[in-house]
Amino acid sequence: MALSMKERNDGKAWEAYEKAGEKLKAEVMEKRKAIAQKYKNVQPTRYGMDGGQEQKELGEITRWFGQEVKKLREQYGIK
Repeated sequence: MALSMKERNDGKAWEAYEKAGEKLKAEVMEKRKAIAQKYKNVQPTRYGMDGGQEQKELGEITRWFGQEVKKLREQYGIK
């Protein structure tokens, strides 16, 4: 039976990883709210596959979040 990530890792390291992850999630949500506020009066584009500028900025935040999660895993030795 496969163990969950929490079960595979040291308890203290996992707790520290979760705390850091919560801070990171809060930071990401603030950035996403700021982008939503910035573009709240902008009409969304209805053409093309790229989406509007808002979508591009949200995508950048998502990529940045993924990179930061990888850094946290390395920092806390999460497998």
